[in-house]
Amino acid sequence: MIAALAEYCYSGGLYYPILEAAHANVELKDQIYLDYPLPLACADDDDYILPLHAVVADRILLLASNGN
Repeated sequence: MIAALAEYCYSGGLYYPILEAAHANVELKDQIYLDYPLPLACADDDDYILPLHAVVADRILLLASNGN
């Protein structure tokens, strides 16, 4: 959800160290490289993280903002 919100605000993605610091998740790297329900992807320079499926990320933000 953090990556989806960041991508909504800045289409270049979220700087990986910021994501890592904002959310302690030992499986974060797995979410980038493995098949997860809400997978992440690296931007061209590998320093920025984006939701792999932008449409799904936008829908999740819409549902979260409506309280659903």
